[in-house]
Amino acid sequence: MLDQTGQVTGWQYVFNGCESLVGGNGTHFDSNHIDTGYAHIDGGTANPGYFTDISLPQPYAVLSEGNTKLTFYYDNQKFVHGGMSVLFDNMEDRGWHDNRNDIMKVVFDESFANYYPTKTSYWFTGCRQLMTIEGLANLNTDNVTTMHGMFYQCGQLTELNVESFKTGNVTDMGWMFSSCTLLTSLNVIGFNTSNVTSMEAMFADCSSLTSLDVTKFNTENVTNMYAMFHGCSSLTELDLSHFNTSNVKTMSMMFQDCSCLTSIDLSHFNTGNVEDMTQMFCKCSGLTSLDLSNFNTEKVTKMS
Repeated sequence: MLDQTGQVTGWQYVFNGCESLVGGNGTHFDSNHIDTGYAHIDGGTANPGYFTDISLPQPYAVLSEGNTKLTFYYDNQKFVHGGMSVLFDNMEDRGWHDNRNDIMKVVFDESFANYYPTKTSYWFTGCRQLMTIEGLANLNTDNVTTMHGMFYQCGQLTELNVESFKTGNVTDMGWMFSSCTLLTSLNVIGFNTSNVTSMEAMFADCSSLTSLDVTKFNTENVTNMYAMFHGCSSLTELDLSHFNTSNVKTMSMMFQDCSCLTSIDLSHFNTGNVEDMTQMFCKCSGLTSLDLSNFNTEKVTKMS
């Protein structure tokens, strides 16, 4: 192709105002680079650009007509399908954010198994009509570092198979399943939580869960357990005997409204660094016994 731009002037503003522009390797629009400096194929952090090599596979999602089905792909057909980028972790940046209330089904195509995202936070937050997720095993989570709010407010999901998730690099699981009010069971026994620091509201308001096995959780690095089991009002038992809470700073609202629990064995809890226990057992109306004799409250400043 002949270069016929030699006589053109005004290139210094060619990308001015293109705030949604993202290069093929995730380079976001930068108001400091609105001239031709980034007018090339995106080479990532080593050579950022605003263009995409459409011959290479890309991760993208496609909304069906009527916005009820969201399908994830990883191939070189993005522009043919009119796909949306899935590189973002900011909820407002996702292409399907404005249509999240219409989505009833999510499908992960087999091709997506070849993509390795680093963040899945907020992906399905607010998808209140989402009832089915197919092919979740095709979501490769080996490199994911945050799953914050991933399924938050998916109140129509009755089942969710996350047994294939590899979570060894995840540091944030806050609000991950919060407000999944119709889930009756959730298998997280295979989760590797050795690097997780936040479990804030992880299972909050999962009010239909009748059982939850977290006996394999490694919590030695967790600092935040705020509202972790808040509103799990159908749980009749909860084994936390393996929890290491030595680094936890907040347990505020941790068991609030767990109204079906008759006892909670916290005799081994190390609360030496806990600062906030506000409403920790509020509305635990089914408790018949609670032994807190080993609690160290030296650093606690809030216990209302």
